[in-house]
Amino acid sequence: MILSVYLMVMTKDDPRLAETVIFEGDTYGPEDEFTLTESAFGWYKYSPMYKLNPGGYYISKINYRNMRYAEVLIKLAECENEVGTPEDAIDYLNEIRNRPSVDMPDYPTSNYPCDSKDEIYRAIMHESLVEFSNELLRSVELARWRKNGKFSALNPEPIEYIANNPNKAILPIPSNETNNNSKIND
Repeated sequence: MILSVYLMVMTKDDPRLAETVIFEGDTYGPEDEFTLTESAFGWYKYSPMYKLNPGGYYISKINYRNMRYAEVLIKLAECENEVGTPEDAIDYLNEIRNRPSVDMPDYPTSNYPCDSKDEIYRAIMHESLVEFSNELLRSVELARWRKNGKFSALNPEPIEYIANNPNKAILPIPSNETNNNSKIND
């Protein structure tokens, strides 16, 4: 389900698809020692930082980062869009797309016109989805956008279950937290 949604929003020529998803026949691993042979897919970006090799050092082709520069640019684009400087917002998004490794056409595009604040937010949401696929940022972004009322007719809630049951978007407080806090009544 996640892959099919991801593939629907990715354009065929977006190089981030090939850098993110492992398809049948692709090699992967620190030294490309594994080949995906089954009719399945995997994620290149998966990096279990908690698994260490016997020497105590994590070996991966992916450097661990707390925050990527692209995430900073997307947050700046959101801020510029909110304060009414859409040209700057679009410039930040295009900086992500103009990297040599991505080299995608600038916004606005035919699929993502940027003539209004809502249309720019749609481009921001799209760029966040394709740039950070499988980096565990999506749920946090969706929750933040949901809380701040960023979903609209042009940018609908992407999770149908929550769109039909908005009260389900609230996460419960873990029982160990309520048990450890005497000020919370049962």
